[in-house]
Amino acid sequence: MAEPSVIDIDRDGDVVITWHVEGGECSSPKLRVNSAVLARGSPVFKAMLSERFKEGHELTANGVVEVPLCFDEAEGMTVICNVLHLRNDHVSERVDLSLLEDVAKLADKYDCVKAMKHAARAWLQIYLSDLRAKTLSPSPKALTAAYHFQDARMINEIGEVLVLLADHDLRDQRGSHPLALERLQGALHVSERSTQANKA
Repeated sequence: MAEPSVIDIDRDGDVVITWHVEGGECSSPKLRVNSAVLARGSPVFKAMLSERFKEGHELTANGVVEVPLCFDEAEGMTVICNVLHLRNDHVSERVDLSLLEDVAKLADKYDCVKAMKHAARAWLQIYLSDLRAKTLSPSPKALTAAYHFQDARMINEIGEVLVLLADHDLRDQRGSHPLALERLQGALHVSERSTQANKA
């Protein structure tokens, strides 16, 4: 298998993120990033790159370290690293819902929700606007993303619009976070009670 290419998110970076699959490396490009930036944006990476862990020991000893992320989506992590490194010209204003969901789950996993806050809100706001304009079909993925981004306002607003626009039972959709769907179920219940009260 050919050696994967490297995306220089920071050309002077001291961490190279790699992707491993069973039987060898996958073809997704490696990411060259800066350890200080990762540590500043993510307490999880900060701990991983400290001397308490193998990666931190190797970084201290060699000045550079490869960090294999075996179970993470490469495209989603690339988006996160671009945001953390302030590479705004490499961050799309509009993100596909499936990718947005992946980014949100990774931001939650690596505890960098705070660092992703403004980008996340912008992406969710665009989806909400499209949803209100009925240019996109309702999907629980955005609600799942809002949950992982810990954005209560977007959970409320997206949940409310999904309740109003969905023409199928989103509670039975697979692949969404159960707590996000629980939030939608609560919104459905509140909506039903409000409707009944208005009819009374």
